[in-house]
Order: sequence, then C-alpha cells, then structure tokens
Amino acid sequence: MTTIQVTLDLEDSVAEKIKSYTDEKHTDLNALLKAYVVEVAESQVIKSQGAESTLDLNGNPLPANILALTGIIKGNYTDEEVDNMKYEYLKEKYGL
Repeated sequence: MTTIQVTLDLEDSVAEKIKSYTDEKHTDLNALLKAYVVEVAESQVIKSQGAESTLDLNGNPLPANILALTGIIKGNYTDEEVDNMKYEYLKEKYGL
C-alpha cells in the first residue's frame, strides 16, 4: 500500500470544528478524509455507470450507497401502489 502525506491549510475556526467533530465521533482527521474520498470516488463510479444524480428532499446529493440502490424497483408507482405491493408480498409470504 502506498501512502502520501498531505498538508492542509485551514482557518482556525474550521480546524476547531473538525476537532470537535472528530472528538464527538471518536475518529481522527485521517479516517474522516479517507471515508470522504472513498465516498466521492464511489459516487463518480456510479455516475459513470449511468446512474443519474438525484437529490434528497433538502436538495442535497444522495450518498453513493443510496444511489447504488436506484433502479431496483422499476416503474413509476404511487405510494398507494407501493403499499399494495408490500401488502400482497407479505400476504403471500405469511399465507394470510
């Protein structure tokens, strides 16, 4: 495994926020950056495979692990139709 050393120039306020966050999550900046880079890279792979970028209800991009699930259910279904499909599945599964 090849490693590289990276130097970051951060404002004091940003550095304090990162320190608070990493302390709260019991992690360090190195692990945090690795996870972020992996998530960004996976997101790019999914986009290159044809998955369209979608947004959550707040307008933020969905994470790569959620985008990987897109396309599992085909078609445009209303909430009522999805509920009916769930009901039929459970009814068949449990013999109701």
